[in-house]
Amino acid sequence: SLSYSEGNNSVVDAALEACSGAADTSSGHAHSPVFVLLSSIGAGDSQVAIPAPAKEPMKAFMEDKFFAEKYVRRAGLNHVILRLAPLNDVCDDSEPGRPVLTENPEAYGWITPQGTAELVTTCLESGKLSGAILGNTYSALDQNTVFISNPFLRPLEPMEALPFDIFTT
Repeated sequence: SLSYSEGNNSVVDAALEACSGAADTSSGHAHSPVFVLLSSIGAGDSQVAIPAPAKEPMKAFMEDKFFAEKYVRRAGLNHVILRLAPLNDVCDDSEPGRPVLTENPEAYGWITPQGTAELVTTCLESGKLSGAILGNTYSALDQNTVFISNPFLRPLEPMEALPFDIFTT
């Protein structure tokens, strides 16, 4: 049985193998495949975003996620890393909410499964995975469910501005 880290590495290795020589030139333009790694808010420098009571119980999981991120970066794939907020299980799975990407590692909230799918699909289909975004790491969360996690966990009040900039291309 594979450990979580070994499983992540196996997926990256399979992507490397599949992508070797897979540039698409059918449109007359060279296009290299892009690997999108879904990680977690709390991995790497975003550990500051998760609430204090969750840090110790989630430590091993977040370390594994961060190891996977480092493995992807070293692999040489065209990639983008999306650190997902915890999934919002209160909303209907078919509701996307208002999903956004931010470069701020302190962003914290929830995201719906549909919101996650919308962000990945929008990025891939609209060409937003350009040179400006490739190789970078973003936190992915829903603007409707942003939380302030320091000094204690609380929802963002309606009159408060988002505590991070939204990434736009």
